[in-house]
Amino acid sequence: MEPTRSVQAGASALALAAVLLAACTAPAGAGIPGVSPTAGPSPNAAAAPAAAATPEPDATAGDATAGEALPDITARPIATSDLLAMLPPGGDGALLANEDLIVAATLDRADEAADIAQYGRVTGAAAAYPSSGSTSHVVIGLFATGDGAAGWVGDAAGDIVKGVGGTHAVVEATAVDDYPLDVGQDAVGLLVEIGGGEATETVALFRVGRLAVLASVTQPGAADGRVRAQYLAEEVEASILSTLTATDAPADGAGPAPSSYEFAFERTVEIGGERWSVSSSGTVSGADVACTVEADLPGLSAGRDLVLAGGRLWADGTAAVSAAGAVDRALIAFCPAWPADPGAAGLSGAMDGTPARHEVGGLAALGYRGDAGDLEAAFGVPAGSAEVAVFTFWVAAQGGWLVGLDLRVEGDASSLAQVIGTGYPSGTARVVVSQHLAAIGEAAAVTPPG
Repeated sequence: MEPTRSVQAGASALALAAVLLAACTAPAGAGIPGVSPTAGPSPNAAAAPAAAATPEPDATAGDATAGEALPDITARPIATSDLLAMLPPGGDGALLANEDLIVAATLDRADEAADIAQYGRVTGAAAAYPSSGSTSHVVIGLFATGDGAAGWVGDAAGDIVKGVGGTHAVVEATAVDDYPLDVGQDAVGLLVEIGGGEATETVALFRVGRLAVLASVTQPGAADGRVRAQYLAEEVEASILSTLTATDAPADGAGPAPSSYEFAFERTVEIGGERWSVSSSGTVSGADVACTVEADLPGLSAGRDLVLAGGRLWADGTAAVSAAGAVDRALIAFCPAWPADPGAAGLSGAMDGTPARHEVGGLAALGYRGDAGDLEAAFGVPAGSAEVAVFTFWVAAQGGWLVGLDLRVEGDASSLAQVIGTGYPSGTARVVVSQHLAAIGEAAAVTPPG
């Protein structure tokens, strides 16, 4: 595979695929720390004509190779509509068939065709996500086997590293370094310096079974895009799992709140190198709550063991009164932070489309994915003021309670006040929110102190 100039911000997804998805003929993973060479199909397959790898319209590939234990989630037939559904919303998503990938290659189309045949690429999909000051790309390739997808990941990474300054280099790339990446299988993270520092492309390469993924973020200068690339990669992984485990079963309307449950909540905010956090965990039983809270917020740093029972609040075993009581009553608001009713949490408008079925806290649940519009409807975040990297939540299949929520968003701190509160300094805030329930209907009763 050989490169074009598509690493520049705003480049098309097809061109990006030609840059980083094609692999040279070096062994997979060559030159990458921590990545051992991965054997793909026999190199003799490279001599096969490109037409031999052209996918059928339904994108269904053959069975796994003998001796390979593919995850069930990708062993099933995967249609082109599935690939498009795996792309995060908001981009110019399109199919990326093998012939399109070959046409997009500008330096060595014969090498591109050989790579397609060698690794058993069936077809794929790609999208670009331009925004103010950056452009993100996602390319998903479907391979006949997991071995082929693994070989592609290592080979593509090796090609990027060994290509700097060589005949297969990304034209503007002047340096490449690796970074730790934890997502999917066989993950490799790369920082690509472009034009001697004019821009930086942060690349995440990984696979899920026989699906190989490239997720990248290009920013001007020496910007550190590792967090954004990690979030983007995790969103793609979650979308793959959601798409391939989708169910047509609709969620029931939210019923009465569960009689009892355990919860865990965490929120972090990073602005200009400073970090604030609040976490809570505990039990809800009817209207009573037992909760441990640790908060490091603007103007408030406190940790408490709180019990709210019979309408009375205790802090660390003592009834909360006077000034200290005011702090305790503020902290109990995080126990938990989001109500169990999706409607009360502002999430009912995002419960559309086909959800994914999963087990959360021992309960069958349906997963949904929101976007910037849902963020505005749910939390009042002004449209266009924040970038949503992850916005997923789960509701109980029976009862419709909110049993899981994960949100990762970046934007001006003032515009995110409905999510993080006030008192933060001005600047761009990176916000991570997580809340999950467990032991639903089975949690222990809350007992007041003494």
